[in-house]
Amino acid sequence: PQMAVLVLIFGASTVGAQERSLVVTPVFSVTQQFTDNLNLSASNPRAESITTISPGVRLSVRSSRLQGSLDYSLNGVIYGRESASNNFQNALRSSLQGEFLENHGFINASASISRQSISALGLQGDRPSSINANSTELRTFSLAPSLRGRLFGDVNVNASLAASVASSAGGDSSTQSAALGIGDSSRAIGWALDLNRVVSDFDGGRRSQQDSLRATLSYTPLPDLRMFINTGTERNNVQAPSERTSATWGGGLNWQPTPRTQLGLTGERRFFGNSHSLNFSHRMKRLVVSYTDSRSSTQNTAGAGVVLTVYDIYFAQFASLEPNPVLRDVLVRGFLQASGLNANDRLTGGFINRALTLQSTRNLSFAMQGVRSSAVLSAFSTRSSRLDGVSGAQDDLSRVDVLRQVGWSLSLSHRLTPNSSIVLSAVEQRTPGRGAVAGNGLKTASLSWSGQIQRRVGLSVTARHSQADGANPYDENSVLAALSLSF
Repeated sequence: PQMAVLVLIFGASTVGAQERSLVVTPVFSVTQQFTDNLNLSASNPRAESITTISPGVRLSVRSSRLQGSLDYSLNGVIYGRESASNNFQNALRSSLQGEFLENHGFINASASISRQSISALGLQGDRPSSINANSTELRTFSLAPSLRGRLFGDVNVNASLAASVASSAGGDSSTQSAALGIGDSSRAIGWALDLNRVVSDFDGGRRSQQDSLRATLSYTPLPDLRMFINTGTERNNVQAPSERTSATWGGGLNWQPTPRTQLGLTGERRFFGNSHSLNFSHRMKRLVVSYTDSRSSTQNTAGAGVVLTVYDIYFAQFASLEPNPVLRDVLVRGFLQASGLNANDRLTGGFINRALTLQSTRNLSFAMQGVRSSAVLSAFSTRSSRLDGVSGAQDDLSRVDVLRQVGWSLSLSHRLTPNSSIVLSAVEQRTPGRGAVAGNGLKTASLSWSGQIQRRVGLSVTARHSQADGANPYDENSVLAALSLSF
């Protein structure tokens, strides 16, 4: 949290004399939960009362050259009987976009703290490590400055650096990258040259380096259609102890026939085989449909698989409404608050990886926004395998050669009055077994009511049922009541 705050303060200081608006909102909430299965056990369930006290702060800054938001809370968790399990948990989501050199220098930063499963094959459930050893706090931070300029009038030059770190009980990791690009897209036939370097380092794994050089030729026959082909070379030590060089080639298109419809398609031959990316979204008056399908090497160093929260789903769905991620954050949070949805509710969980991963992901989502009702339906599937052929790191992908996860989520909300809403949610996630390694599944259904009892005071009540099967079966019923205040 301290690092994210410092990044926001630093970004605000770069604005100088620019007019800016900084809003700081202290928040506080108390949640009381009653569960009939604290330890998520099929053989020895124990009832428990759990009290969570959550002071926090929300920051937002808006100016012509700086936009950012930060939402942080420190959650003190108190158990009625199992006092030895009392603990503190952090929750953070922050992002920053700044312009430190007018029209030329830019910076992007983000930080997050959330709960994460260490293994997709282990016990699934949001409990501290003293109760569920498979649950950990995942902390991530990324910083990416960039420079943009022009040569000879129409030739664009871009240079960027990026660094990200991730830390958890499953292991720490980091990624650094540098990119340099030059090209001209001002005419019907355009060109570009791109040079990239990525260095990844994993605790318990190893350090690897990837370099690539690509030349791209593009053709724009219509203002809303761009087609391109590329060729180049890659050199890395990902699949062997020493560096290897291979050729790469591919192509794709970007098509936006209307402001409400977008289609992007790329395919490429890489050192690990074929990669592709398909992104489609269409926005109607009350409905947004999106589909993504990709196969690529993941540079994220933790949190592999798909980890989705209610916020994540709506943030993706609102992309066609507001491309700017910082402004979209404000839009999504306002919508979730009006609909009575908890932005931090985790719908699906991934796993912590300790080596570079090859991952295929598919996600289909529908989001309907009515006058008083809204609905989101999302289905996903992932297929992950170890890409680093040398690493001896121990994680899920050292136990199985291929790890699949599939699931879906449904959320229905209805505004009863201008100040109260009811929400029905259902989520299912399944990780099939592989060989002698057993898989698991988790289903959760909940019904919530939330309302504003005073101008700055909110109250919510939730009834929830969870059912797990496979290697770690259990049933849990719980009731939660939360009182929140903003100052």
